[in-house]
Amino acid sequence: HIIVCCAASLMMIISKYGFVDMVDESGNLYAGIKAADAARIAAQVVSGVSFLGAGIIFRNGTSIRGLTTAAGIWATAGIGLAIGAGMYLLGLVTTVLIASIQILMHKYTMTADSMILGQVHCTVEHSDKFRENLNDFIEKNKIQVVMSRISINDDGSFNIITQNDSFSCRKCIVSVGRSGSKWLESVCDDLGIETLSNRVDIGVRVELPYEIFRPMTDELYESKIVYRTEKFEDNVRTFCMNPKGVVVNENTNGIVTVNGHSYENEKMHTDNTNFALLVSKHFSMPFKDSNGYGESIARLSNMLGGGVIIQRFGDLVRGRRSTVKRIEESYVRPTLAATPGDLSLVIPKRILDGIIEMIYALDKICPGTANDDTLLYGVEVKFYNMEVCLDDNLETTIKGLYVIGDGSGVTHSLSHASASGVHVAHMILNG
Repeated sequence: HIIVCCAASLMMIISKYGFVDMVDESGNLYAGIKAADAARIAAQVVSGVSFLGAGIIFRNGTSIRGLTTAAGIWATAGIGLAIGAGMYLLGLVTTVLIASIQILMHKYTMTADSMILGQVHCTVEHSDKFRENLNDFIEKNKIQVVMSRISINDDGSFNIITQNDSFSCRKCIVSVGRSGSKWLESVCDDLGIETLSNRVDIGVRVELPYEIFRPMTDELYESKIVYRTEKFEDNVRTFCMNPKGVVVNENTNGIVTVNGHSYENEKMHTDNTNFALLVSKHFSMPFKDSNGYGESIARLSNMLGGGVIIQRFGDLVRGRRSTVKRIEESYVRPTLAATPGDLSLVIPKRILDGIIEMIYALDKICPGTANDDTLLYGVEVKFYNMEVCLDDNLETTIKGLYVIGDGSGVTHSLSHASASGVHVAHMILNG
């Protein structure tokens, strides 16, 4: 808008003062100039260049790109008119002004509505302090987390019933994370809302020297690579890339699985990079408990290894379990104290074959990935909620009842969950 404003002001000044050299002091045209109208040419340049600028504006859904470039082209035409009219100082000042605006606006976010597309990787390094601050915030603002159930009145409104109180509303938004999936499933059963069996992701966490993936992670912190296996035509994907990170335990409902972290603090950096290799499994009727399937595999790992199992890639492909001695002799130093073992006794063959095939495929783009000393930790399981049947506005079959966040089974990340809440809020506010 600023560029268009500057350009419009420039062209108005040109129209008023750019052709004073064509008339005498009395306002008459100089001899030899008949019916001249220099402003007409300038006007045609303005409209003509506008069409040119319109050709580089693209719209994709709610996103519009190219407006700044189009405005810049239009402003450049105005600067050309100023120079052609002999108004050199005006043209120079406008050039400096527009260039400065472009630099400042691209460097700094100047309004709340500015959108920057990019990748954001969030870590919490002092989790204990973070938890303490969160608990203090909850207590200070007297926030209560209570069990509740939802009922529908004859007029279509909702009752939210807790142990000691009840609340009525015309619009109801259900927002729970994955840990609330069992509660949400009971709500859907009570209200007759259809749900679908969702997926579960099963795989391992790979740990190898940082230098192997450095050419990739230096350019893109967390790359997403998907490989379709030749044998079973399953998709195997990378997830949660952690350059110079550590492998950690993760406790989900009493089941120990594996995960990975990375830190901004250089003092906490390691010599390794870790990432997950996951295979998504979808189930059809009559089986609906995809999370239960993933839990059973994780429990088997806990039973055999007392927690997370670690195995060298070379041992896996040779069909032998890793031992403490083989791990100690490995060139890759593990960042998690796990139990050496045999992942083939835990992970189903189809999934494990896909992971092995994926590692050999990654070795072609990042040589060294399929080294015998590459470490595999298992198992890594990503649980998802059952999927609630929703329309495009995240509204259930019951009018006025919305389900947002990962509890819906539709979103699978913090950014998705946040966007779902904003979307439903806009829908309700705009009626």
